[in-house]
Amino acid sequence: MRINLFFKLAFLQSVICISSYAFSQTVEQNVKDSASIKVQPKALLQPNQKKIKDKNKESIIKPELSETDKTTLLLQQIIENNKEDLSLYEKLHFENEHLEYLLNDTLSSDIQRNQLFVKKTNDSMWFVLNNYGESYADSVKRNKIQSSTLDILKSLIVNEGIYKDSSSYFQKKKIQKENDLANTKKQLDKINVKLKPNIDSLNKLILNLKKPEVFKIVYNKVSYRILVAPTKYTNVRIHNNAKKNLQPLNSVLQSLKEKPVALLNAGMFDGDGSAHGLMIMNNKLINDIDLTTNSSSGNFYLQPNGVFYIDSIGSVHVTRTSDYKKNIYPKQNKFVSFATQSGPMLLFGGKSNPNFSINSTNRNIRNGVGVVDNASNKMALFIISDNPCTFYDLAALFRLFKCSNALYLDGAISKMYTNINGVKTGNLNEGNLGPIISVSIK
Repeated sequence: MRINLFFKLAFLQSVICISSYAFSQTVEQNVKDSASIKVQPKALLQPNQKKIKDKNKESIIKPELSETDKTTLLLQQIIENNKEDLSLYEKLHFENEHLEYLLNDTLSSDIQRNQLFVKKTNDSMWFVLNNYGESYADSVKRNKIQSSTLDILKSLIVNEGIYKDSSSYFQKKKIQKENDLANTKKQLDKINVKLKPNIDSLNKLILNLKKPEVFKIVYNKVSYRILVAPTKYTNVRIHNNAKKNLQPLNSVLQSLKEKPVALLNAGMFDGDGSAHGLMIMNNKLINDIDLTTNSSSGNFYLQPNGVFYIDSIGSVHVTRTSDYKKNIYPKQNKFVSFATQSGPMLLFGGKSNPNFSINSTNRNIRNGVGVVDNASNKMALFIISDNPCTFYDLAALFRLFKCSNALYLDGAISKMYTNINGVKTGNLNEGNLGPIISVSIK
């Protein structure tokens, strides 16, 4: 009995020792494994983000984008996805416009000048022959007319031949350029077909706006702010500067009953801040139209220049000064509520100003105003570059947003302030300006 008890105790002790050893090995292994595990930090929440828990996972929900942000992203996406095609589109536009201008203006003028010179040369030559022919014959015999008369006659004969040849040269050059133009138009039509759905989508985004909006985009490596003002829902006003000194943007706030959501410079001005060229405010003529076309003094006189005006029913218009003088000026007292004149025109009839070059290196801060097509003159588009750009770049951007007519407002001094949906851009205290444009919600 005792023996059996002894064996039982020995057996139990050995089992306990084995179990203790196995337990110690397990604990040691677990410690090693736990030491190799890296503790993952909790995800950091961005402002306005919410942490949502469910049974299976933990996720972070980003705040929903505003309608403005969504539209901005779509606009930028359309531009980025079609970057190469848009670049080719503008190059072809420039080449097409340049060839048209060359054919319609430069070459035609060269041909006309050449024809006129040939006529004058022939007339002069026959005048010499008819009036000095006998004298010339006698001069050989009697040496009564100076030999220089013969030189003049020879010169006229030679020149007559040269200019007849040059007339042929100009005609050949014209035919060559016409062929080049036809080829360029084919390429432009082809890229137009490819880009049309995207440009139409971009235009539709703008036309569907029911309130003023501002978008920040990058186009051709330049940052721009684009202010869209649908006049069905907004009031666009032009404010004269009668203070006899330059003013910041906020200077017009005290005189306004309505609170503007946007303010920007309204065009060019003289040293005392008064408008240069036409200025109409609240149906009152402040300054008459400037019809000078032969001045080389500054951008204002770079032809054609133009007028931005708001009519008596609130529709917006951009037109060339010559067209305004012919069609609007006679009735402006009853028809025009606000107007400002500036220059040059960026676009007219969908074509860029012939003075611009796609290869220009003349860059500056610039802003302008255009009227969106297919909106019954109810959609004004204001664009300001936040980086230096060329005239052609700015014109191309207005064309992208389907503005057939657009007017340059000013350069380095340009400023624009917006406060839309609680988001502010620009600075109210900035600027040394003359007239100012305001946009407010009706």
